[in-house]
Amino acid sequence: MGAAVGAVAGLLVGMALWSAGNLEGQLADAHRELASLRYGAIDETHARVAAALDAAWPLPGITARQRADLDRQVLAARYWRGQYEGLQPERDETGAVIETDVEMLLVKANAAYRRATGSETRAITLAGLDEAMRQYADVLRAAPGHTDAAYNYEFAARLRAAMSGDRATDIRRADDDAAPATPSDLPDGPTLHGRPGAPPAGTDMRQFQMVIPMSPDERRAVPERSGEGERPRRRG
Repeated sequence: MGAAVGAVAGLLVGMALWSAGNLEGQLADAHRELASLRYGAIDETHARVAAALDAAWPLPGITARQRADLDRQVLAARYWRGQYEGLQPERDETGAVIETDVEMLLVKANAAYRRATGSETRAITLAGLDEAMRQYADVLRAAPGHTDAAYNYEFAARLRAAMSGDRATDIRRADDDAAPATPSDLPDGPTLHGRPGAPPAGTDMRQFQMVIPMSPDERRAVPERSGEGERPRRRG
């Protein structure tokens, strides 16, 4: 009887660990799709992993970590696709942040900054920068040594000070019509690599010279040390 109970317990533990390993593989697939900018397939992958997590046998520590990993991936995918609306930190009735994941708080603070800099009016931009600075401060309260949050807070504060002065500048991006065409191997819209670069409109690229590396024969013809080359000929 004891051997039978031990065998059943071992079988149950083995099935639970197999389920956890399968979920780890699916999470890795989702990471790969996000890193390779396959945004069209990542929503379906996230939904499949979420359903598998709901049906999986809970393992102490493992299932919670996998759920947190999935939540971070979903949030990152929404951020890099420019879906900033709705990316707000969870707060209680007094306005205090109740989230504990520092990295998710940072992504949501970055989304607040993006919303602010994409506003149409200066007043809305200034109010949005205030909210972004507030969220960066929440990250620093949760993790005082967070370098990225500290840098972004200082950057947003300086930007707000510059826009509040008499010589305020327009920080909004150019219109989408003026933006360069997206290469065929990239998805439309923002990605984690930013927007595709291009020369400013009206720039004459012929004034720039292209530097071409020398061929092996040309490199061999160049003396390695000074004084080894051909003597210069005197004129006249």
